[in-house]
Amino acid sequence: VAMLAVRGPFGELNDICVMIQYLLALPIPLALHRLLQARAPFLSKLAMLIGIVGMIAVVVLQFLLIAGVLSFSEQVGPVTFALVVVVGAWLVITGYLGRSTGKLPRSLLMSILAVPYFFYPLWAFWLGRHLLSGRMIEQSN
Repeated sequence: VAMLAVRGPFGELNDICVMIQYLLALPIPLALHRLLQARAPFLSKLAMLIGIVGMIAVVVLQFLLIAGVLSFSEQVGPVTFALVVVVGAWLVITGYLGRSTGKLPRSLLMSILAVPYFFYPLWAFWLGRHLLSGRMIEQSN
């Protein structure tokens, strides 16, 4: 969000990178739903849908900004809402589910830290490390 507050000389590059980041992140809600749904199927599916909607909103809003359809001042409010509130809700719900299942220790804390966007890369590396370890997948079988 801080990156969105000030639009400097690298603003367009940042906009493109954010759009690509959330486009590439779209499989994450699906994968986490599959791994976490046993504990709370409805809440996990709701979180997945919230995450997908939020990420698609960010991608579309970033595209509209880059294409010149929306100005920065028209886009910054909706994209901030999509990032902080919608994607943030997905992060927190998923973090809660990960912690409550025991599959992702400290996931609620990590998810809350990721909401302001600055710590999102740390959350992504942390999650990737857990997924690559195979422990989450072994526990879901």
